[in-house]
Amino acid sequence: IVIDEITPKDKFGDMFRDSSKLHSQSVAKTLIGYVAGHAICKGYIDSVDSRLDDWPVLENTLYHNQKLIDLLNMAAGASSYFNNNRFSNSKRSVTGPTVEDIMKNELKGSTKSYSQYHYNNLNANVVGSYLIYKLGDDKFQELLDDVFKKKARVEGDVFFLKNERAEKDDISIWSQFYATRYDYLRIARAMLDDWENDTCA
Repeated sequence: IVIDEITPKDKFGDMFRDSSKLHSQSVAKTLIGYVAGHAICKGYIDSVDSRLDDWPVLENTLYHNQKLIDLLNMAAGASSYFNNNRFSNSKRSVTGPTVEDIMKNELKGSTKSYSQYHYNNLNANVVGSYLIYKLGDDKFQELLDDVFKKKARVEGDVFFLKNERAEKDDISIWSQFYATRYDYLRIARAMLDDWENDTCA
């Protein structure tokens, strides 16, 4: 670490401390991918080439039977359905509704176009929600504990949010993550260790 500084007490210091939970914005997409990698390593999913063909919520949409890797690489062929991070047909935000709500409304009958890079928030939400569906709540929580508590050894609580319109029991995750600045560093180091040691994850 070359520079380790935090905002001074007389300049927003009352708002930001070492204990402050900072929201990830799009870094959470990488964290969803990291969790998915661990799900593969533990045998919950066969590989990055596995197809999302077993979740009824995705049937009759462009996401049905897609390869996991295409969603992780933002190449799901969904670009024609988005205008920035809103749906072209309804103008609703991508992050507010659950995946199931979106599949029933905005993407019912949709078809995949070319598998080319198109950045959007929905792909990560689909992957995260699919993991919850595939593993169930308890095993998904166990997986998160393995990744963040046991492997990265975070000091405080870290968490993903549910979509804004999700009910308590909805299978839903929003790719928005919260952690302290040092816990982000711990997670980044765990990811770097995996990369340098060419681990399964």
